Amino acid sequence: FTARGGAAMIGTQTVGRQELHLIGAAGGEPIGDGAYRCTAFIEKPTPAQARSSLQTPDLPAGEFLAHCGIYVFTPEIFDCLDEAARDLPPDEELRLADAQAILLGRHDDGYYLLRIAGRAYDAGTPAGYAEAQAVFRQE
Repeated sequence: FTARGGAAMIGTQTVGRQELHLIGAAGGEPIGDGAYRCTAFIEKPTPAQARSSLQTPDLPAGEFLAHCGIYVFTPEIFDCLDEAARDLPPDEELRLADAQAILLGRHDDGYYLLRIAGRAYDAGTPAGYAEAQAVFRQE
């Protein structure tokens, strides 16, 4: 992140269309060494949205870059969170994804994705937690 500069660098992994409804996914333009310049971001996209907006040139058809919980932002993300919060109804949850979309809109040339070496598991769902535990038991 420090070497490249920019406003954000997000850890990603590839997922298939069957997982899209669970995660935030992004499209990217490859720039080398597993890094991408982010071209689009959609929180929990449909397969149709992903096919039309999130295709990444060096990934096979039907595979997409998904956020995996590793984020590096400049402090500007806090301004984006404030902006996202201003438009929320009182009973709505403030989502990091909304602030990320604002930040990407401000810095389309400095918002990066990086494919992680490994696999992240969603421990926020029973199935994801069980999968993570099964993998750890195998290690």
